[in-house]
Amino acid sequence: MQTDEGIFHYAGWLWLHKGLPPYLGVVENKGPAIFIVNLISNWLFGVNIWSTRLLGCLFLVGTSWLLYLIGRRLVNATAGTLAMITFGLAMTWASMNGWVCSLTENFMLGFTVLALYCLLAANDAD
Repeated sequence: MQTDEGIFHYAGWLWLHKGLPPYLGVVENKGPAIFIVNLISNWLFGVNIWSTRLLGCLFLVGTSWLLYLIGRRLVNATAGTLAMITFGLAMTWASMNGWVCSLTENFMLGFTVLALYCLLAANDAD
């Protein structure tokens, strides 16, 4: 378990089992969504890191797919494929903590790319 994973998981566990929400007596700069993800993981699957890592992997695959759709919409299918492959490979680099899929960046990137895709889709609807 990586340090940040442990902090997020423990904060989710404390929230679920002790009623101690994040940011109470603790300084943390992450948004509440990562703690909610870990709270739900603790509630559904107990103490483990694999459920949040699996969800992070699903987010990375979904983000890759959205990047493909964006690239295809803006340029062509080849550009979308290159964007998807580049993102997928970059997220596996050791400098990006590629072996840890449950960090906040994976989830934030997914929602950011989803917002961009929704913006482009709404523009086409006009």
